[in-house]
This record gives sequence, structure tokens and C-alpha cells, in this order.
Amino acid sequence: MDFLHPTIQKFFGDAIFEFVGLGILITVSIALTLRIRQRFQGNDDPAEVDHQMLLQIKELRREGDLTDEEFRSIKGRLVERIDDSFTQADR
Repeated sequence: MDFLHPTIQKFFGDAIFEFVGLGILITVSIALTLRIRQRFQGNDDPAEVDHQMLLQIKELRREGDLTDEEFRSIKGRLVERIDDSFTQADR
């Protein structure tokens, strides 16, 4: 680090272990967060997810962010998936 100003060299020299520790802590936190999210997302009922999406698109239509045609198209696909989920669950 001879190319750096002596003040910067001293700062980084004194804080290098803190930076490395902080980097390790951030990496472990991200990995743990992703693992927890994956565990909870993997157990979602597909029909429940589709139902939640249906409620969200209803809200988007109410707010004017979706046209009636877009809403009907998305709703038709979601309702079809929900019906398929229930049909498969009955088997």
C-alpha cells in the first residue's frame, strides 16, 4: 500500500480486521436470511398464493393501474390455476 497517502494507510491498517469482520458478518447474515426465506417460501400452498395474487390484481384494477381487459385476462388464468389445484387435491 505504498501508493496511498500515509493517513489512508494508517486508517486501513488499523481498521482492516474490522472491515474483514464486518464483511464476514454481512455475508453470514445474507446467507441466513436467504435460507430462512427459502424454507418458508417452499411450504406455501399454490392455491393460496394464487388467491393472494387475485386480491392484488383486484386492488390494481380498483386503483386504475390495470384495464378491465387486463384484469379479466389475468383473473381467468389465476382462477383456472386455482381450480386445477383443487381438482388435483381431490385426487
